[in-house]
Amino acid sequence: MANVKKPTAVFEAVFTGGGVYPEKIPIGKVVEALSAVKRLAAGVIVGDGDEDEDEGDTDVRLLDVKRTSSAVFRFVGLSPELTIHRLRETGKILQNPQADGESEYILRPVKDLSAIAQSLQCSIILRQSGNGHDALARIEANSFARISQSLLVSGNTSITGTVQRVGGATEVRCALRIPTQSRLLFCRVESKEVARKLGDALYQRVVAHGAARWLRHSMRLYSFKVQDIFRAAEGTISDHLQALWDAGMNDWSLQDDPDSLLQEIRGGE
Repeated sequence: MANVKKPTAVFEAVFTGGGVYPEKIPIGKVVEALSAVKRLAAGVIVGDGDEDEDEGDTDVRLLDVKRTSSAVFRFVGLSPELTIHRLRETGKILQNPQADGESEYILRPVKDLSAIAQSLQCSIILRQSGNGHDALARIEANSFARISQSLLVSGNTSITGTVQRVGGATEVRCALRIPTQSRLLFCRVESKEVARKLGDALYQRVVAHGAARWLRHSMRLYSFKVQDIFRAAEGTISDHLQALWDAGMNDWSLQDDPDSLLQEIRGGE
């Protein structure tokens, strides 16, 4: 059997500080970290509440794990230059959130990696493999909190969508299908009462009111917390106009001079 040459690593994720070694990282944290690093390097845009889904066959793969004074996860990629560019852009935005550049794809991975860095009391350094180990980005426990203040705007709004799922073991969430994006929008739910109303409206169109966060540059919806819902009116525009007519607007047709009547109602202006 011919020997298969081991590929050359493109970049590394180094967990350093706090005595972190590969065998001390819980397997759940390893899975979360690898998913976040893969998304970051591949430029996959994921919302705040989106569930971990299989993005398919990506360019980024784990090559091996090394135990030095830190835990080192080494990765390969089919597009090394593009991968390094994305990680370098991540580092620039982490250092200066006001800097111009792509930012949508970094938010969710940086949030996940910041949470992991906090739980393990360590730093996560993304660096280029090879001589010199060029540092591309450094993620600390407070990295996401710092950049989110610059990259996100918050406010209350209402959105229309179709309820797809409701529930959750530790936190009640729902999934809405909204017309402005292809992926499901996963939302937090404020109370059990609101969750019950969502459950009653499963697979129906609703108007959901709540607290939202948008990406500052594109105004794309990043996260949403449902505080109340209302059933969306069904039917076409013609149906709604007919309903208004039936509700009383047809009385205008009974007036000889509706313009004069309207002026009288308004006080003779």
